[in-house]
Amino acid sequence: AKVAFGVAKVSTMALDIKARLRERGLRQHDLASKLGVSPATVSEWSAALREARHTRVPAEKARPLAEALGVEPGAIRPDLWPAPS
Repeated sequence: AKVAFGVAKVSTMALDIKARLRERGLRQHDLASKLGVSPATVSEWSAALREARHTRVPAEKARPLAEALGVEPGAIRPDLWPAPS
C-alpha cells in the first residue's frame, strides 16, 4: 500500500482488516469498541472486505472504519467514495 499524508492508498478490490489492524497494533475487539459494534460485526466486515463485498459495511460506519484502519474511505465503500479519475 502506498502512503500519502499518513493514509494508505489501498486497492478497492479487497481490504484485509486483520492485516491493517496488525500494522496498527490493534485487535478486532479494539476496533469494535471504537466503532460501537460487536467483534462479530468486525469479523463479518473483515470477511466481506477480503472478498470485495464493500456494501456489507454500513455507510455510517465506513468513514470511522477507514480512519481507524488508516485508509481512505473509498477503500471501505468505493460506491460512496470513488477513486478520483
